[in-house]
Amino acid sequence: NIEPGFTFREYCENYAKNIGIHDRVFFIGERLDGPSILSSLFLHVLPSFNEGCPMVLLEAMARKVPNIASGIPPNKEIITDKKDGVFFEAGNSRQLSEAMLVFLNNPSLAQEIGLAGRINLEQNFTSEIMAARYESLFQSLARRIPSKENFG
Repeated sequence: NIEPGFTFREYCENYAKNIGIHDRVFFIGERLDGPSILSSLFLHVLPSFNEGCPMVLLEAMARKVPNIASGIPPNKEIITDKKDGVFFEAGNSRQLSEAMLVFLNNPSLAQEIGLAGRINLEQNFTSEIMAARYESLFQSLARRIPSKENFG
């Protein structure tokens, strides 16, 4: 729980200090150079319990950075486990750390998964592909709407 008068950032900074990792965690705040930051990563972790459309997975894939993500449904719509990313059970820190160690101990596997992610992005998530999917969805929904004649 965040104490009254504290910002979320202050809460996170205090939490990192309390558990002894403050010297290894960086709270960089708002940045305009997100793409270059993502490009500098060896791996990307998304430990969410809930997501809408996790664009950060696609952003990491665009830069061939391998994703490790909680195995929640929205993430599974983007990544195929052990093909172009790796899943762990949401909230299971042991599985998360094991997945991270696999990549850290095997850089060639990390590179392979990162490249597979980029290929997945190019084959399934370009703006043209997504626009066509939305158009198809809208057309199928429009066909379900009753014609004007059916409205009294």
